[in-house]
Amino acid sequence: MREILKDALLTLKSSWFAFYVLPGMVAVGIFLYQWLYKTEFNLYEGIIETIGIFAAFMFTLIFVIVEHFVKRKETRTSQNEEDKNYIARYRKFARDAVAMISFSILLAGGIIFFQIIIPNVEIKCALTNYFANSIMAFFLFQYAILILLITKEMYAMLTDDIES
Repeated sequence: MREILKDALLTLKSSWFAFYVLPGMVAVGIFLYQWLYKTEFNLYEGIIETIGIFAAFMFTLIFVIVEHFVKRKETRTSQNEEDKNYIARYRKFARDAVAMISFSILLAGGIIFFQIIIPNVEIKCALTNYFANSIMAFFLFQYAILILLITKEMYAMLTDDIES
């Protein structure tokens, strides 16, 4: 699991603002809104099913990406520079995509775990409940950003495939 986290965090290094700062701002905003207006958000309804479906899709996508990389490597066996560059680009894409997808599966598992635990824990202090909701919002927003980043990477590689 450490290897997945390390590879994913290295891959996400260039997107640190979108992956860390934006979810942090959303979490702080939700916390302040709940605290100032003494209201609570219910972030738990329907999220488990949605994230579970995405996690299963992502798990399948890992194998599809690896299979396509192996096929491309086998079909482009010539030693010309264009094929070497294409295989190198696709290898980087496949490695980064597998790291981000694996991380998204771990993140989904963590979100599902906390969504099962948090509603079943009786929280007496409203401030603690606001904090728990804000943390959950942080991870949910991170998950959404991660899905968008994976989609962006796949789009870039697919358009590269179409062009070459």
